[in-house]
Amino acid sequence: MDAKIKALLQEIVEEISSTTTNQIKEELRCEMQSSKDDFQPHELLTSKEVCEYYRVSIRTLDRKTTKGLKFRQSATKSKRLFRKSDCDNFFKTRNHGR
Repeated sequence: MDAKIKALLQEIVEEISSTTTNQIKEELRCEMQSSKDDFQPHELLTSKEVCEYYRVSIRTLDRKTTKGLKFRQSATKSKRLFRKSDCDNFFKTRNHGR
C-alpha cells in the first residue's frame, strides 16, 4: 500500500515539475482572453518578470499591489500577471530597452 502511495506521489511531483513557467503563463493568458478582459497577452508580465524588469523586490511588488496595482490571478494556478502599462504607471520608470 505504501509503495502505491509513494509511486502516485512521485508521479504527481514529476507532473508538477514538468510544467514550465511559460506553459503556466500561456494558460493564464488564454484564460484571461476568454474572460473578455482588456489584458493583452503581449503585455502581461509575471511577478518574477516585473521584479527583474523594474528592479524591485517581491516585497515592494506586494506593497504596490496593496496600494492598487492591478493584477489577475488564475483560479487553477497561483500565478499573478500584471499589465505592463499598469506597472509603468506605478513604478514611473523609463523603458529599459523592451
